[in-house]
Amino acid sequence: MGSVDLIASLNARGPTSGFTDVPDNDESLPDDFQREKAKLFNPLKVGAFNLRHRIVHAALGRSRSAFATESPLAAEYFRQRTTPGSLVISQATSEIVRTSVLNIRKAAENEGRDQNHIKIIASSTTIVAATDEEAFKKRGEYLSYVD
Repeated sequence: MGSVDLIASLNARGPTSGFTDVPDNDESLPDDFQREKAKLFNPLKVGAFNLRHRIVHAALGRSRSAFATESPLAAEYFRQRTTPGSLVISQATSEIVRTSVLNIRKAAENEGRDQNHIKIIASSTTIVAATDEEAFKKRGEYLSYVD
């Protein structure tokens, strides 16, 4: 069993299953598999989060939705994968990030905290080229890889 198959098999077990075509507990692990030695399955502390394993589920919601918006199907997808001890990285648009930041700062202020003491990091992709034309050409190429 390859590593991708193994991860898919392990992710399909327990309360996160039902969204894949891998039946629960239908496949056994290889006889020589030593879970305690597989770093991927070791717990990890990330800030305040205690993760049960190091498998991070990428955000896939918008790519599965009409008009690149969240849908009930996407919500179900994430609900099934956010069992305790799991980490899902969600994608965002600039509008969603702005609204979220404003809401977080307002909630902090409502609790008596200085909203300027809240540090929020939002990532983005920077495309660098010698000219704007070349940068837009690269952007077009990058977008060609997106469904």
